[in-house]
Amino acid sequence: MKAALVLLVAAVLCGAPDAAVLARELDLTGFQAEDGAIRVKFGGDVVDPYFASKAILESKRLGLDVERASAAWIRWMIAHQLPDGRFERYCSGSSVARLWTACAEADADDATMAIWIQLLLSVAPAQGMPRAWRTSLASAAAYLQRLRDERLGVYQISSTQPVALLMDNIEVYAALRMLATAPRVLPAGHAGKPSSVTRLASGQLRDAIMDVFWDPVARRFRVSTQVQNMGGFYPDEVAQLYPLLDDLPVDRPSAAAYRDWMRRNDSTWLDMRADHYPWGLVALTAFKMGDDARARCWLAKAAPFRYGPRWNVLEEAIFQALNAATERVKPTEPCSAIER
Repeated sequence: MKAALVLLVAAVLCGAPDAAVLARELDLTGFQAEDGAIRVKFGGDVVDPYFASKAILESKRLGLDVERASAAWIRWMIAHQLPDGRFERYCSGSSVARLWTACAEADADDATMAIWIQLLLSVAPAQGMPRAWRTSLASAAAYLQRLRDERLGVYQISSTQPVALLMDNIEVYAALRMLATAPRVLPAGHAGKPSSVTRLASGQLRDAIMDVFWDPVARRFRVSTQVQNMGGFYPDEVAQLYPLLDDLPVDRPSAAAYRDWMRRNDSTWLDMRADHYPWGLVALTAFKMGDDARARCWLAKAAPFRYGPRWNVLEEAIFQALNAATERVKPTEPCSAIER
């Protein structure tokens, strides 16, 4: 099945973009350099492919126009992709030329590959995915398959870190699901076969995620295959929302899971003291679950953090996208009414 999946992704062409009217353009001024690189921090000197790709992906899903930002970023990324499909983290000195050099390994190869695949599929032109994009996608997907733990059926962080994480595997699941449903150009008579292969792979990963990470006694997910989890708001609590973000089918209704999570964590999250980051991904989940009041509350509370040391490009993209999206929705209650 692995070989068939690699053949599949080499033939992928993405279909038409979202039909929704793109009302506002993602503005990455101060984050995106002239050469297309996207820094983690405003005016910073570090590029992390995961954060930048996820920032564009999530803002695209919420309806922002990401065409210019993504085109420049994808060109830059393809130019820096390693022959085996991986990406590294990159740093620049004080040089005006902004010469980027690899300065560290990616934080997690499996998640980086998964988000890169999703990004390429999400923003590909209506007329089809350019050849360079297809080559990059196929290379990333082939490397991703090397990270699959054949015994457990889940994906490990990297070739040097044989640990599987819940959040990463849900992102891999989302990537496989997108590959299974993306329109593609294939030889006559083969239209359904690759889709079937990837659909089977995504289904198998969903089952493996439940087998490996779901704790039926505690009625919550384990966040790692390591013996002891780290605990705390991140990663333990944040990880519980990832199945909702990427529509992982679970036995428990998503609305009930969301309500329970907020009952436990809304004060901690909105207080913004328990963790270094403001966690726009939680606000994104709230908006997806129809909780517009909490999404608006996060926007108000997160605004003072913009461009500061606790702010990164992912928070900025979510802030812009949610701000645009919630302008179309009348708030149901003030921020003070939902705090506990």
